[in-house]
Amino acid sequence: PTPPTHPTMSFSDMFKGTTDLTGKKCFNRDTTVSLKSKTSEGMKLEAKVTGGKGLNFKAKKKYNAFNITKLALDSDGHVDFDAELNDSMGGFDLSMSALVGSKAYTKKSEKCELGFGYGGVDNLDFNMTFDVLGNPQTTLGLDACYAMGDISFGFETTLNLPMSLAGGTGGVFGMSDTSTGLKYNAGDFSVGLACKDPAADSRQLDLHTLHKCSADTSWALSLNNVQGMLKAGAGKGPSGKVAYKTALDGQTTLTVGVDSGMNVETKYEQSVNSTCTMTYQAAFGMGAGSPTDGKFGMGMTLNF
Repeated sequence: PTPPTHPTMSFSDMFKGTTDLTGKKCFNRDTTVSLKSKTSEGMKLEAKVTGGKGLNFKAKKKYNAFNITKLALDSDGHVDFDAELNDSMGGFDLSMSALVGSKAYTKKSEKCELGFGYGGVDNLDFNMTFDVLGNPQTTLGLDACYAMGDISFGFETTLNLPMSLAGGTGGVFGMSDTSTGLKYNAGDFSVGLACKDPAADSRQLDLHTLHKCSADTSWALSLNNVQGMLKAGAGKGPSGKVAYKTALDGQTTLTVGVDSGMNVETKYEQSVNSTCTMTYQAAFGMGAGSPTDGKFGMGMTLNF
């Protein structure tokens, strides 16, 4: 069959299979209750209460010409809105992402990003993100990934433009937040290197591996600051985490992660029935000295 012309991944997705297991989003000890449903018009709704953090409400819906991929209202005082056009225009995909916050909201800056993605070339993914509200200066994010057989190359960077469309002070043209990546896929196993700030003396190399052992079990390794292994004497050495996820049966999964400091994190997910899913999480230390006190979290998701 003819291979798909749409690219297989963007740079931000290059190591997603690994970071889904080893990243911060996989484990947390929040206590949450989530309610999900879908209206007769096809709109998906979700309300989530997180202990100590507040309430979040999300909605998304597909229309004929465009999709609202995210409309989120948070009790901390901000609103997120993401949308995209349904059909490509000459190989270009258009999208928009905005964040609006109250005066009390200080976690992130307000933004209004216009996205342009090009998928008109086989195995190539190229994206641009123009932040209209960039402060102190307007920014243009670039992201590309190209797959050639089992090997993928990618990069991302931010161009700081010498102007401001939002009344900022502007600034000098330059590049920041640059990363490059190289990945090799060998069937059910993949390995790759990501490099942050490759042109700087402080560049950082990170190693990512993922092995899908079976349909039920996979494990991953993320090793940060690999170049620290090659430097003698004092300094920042490598750190990382290994994690695996397995299905215990048709209703339950177990995920366990252990980092280089012997800190252990676990997550047990159970589908109680067609409506209710429970998640139980725990973390504790097993490093030098006495073990640290455990931290626990529990989540319940009701899907109507």
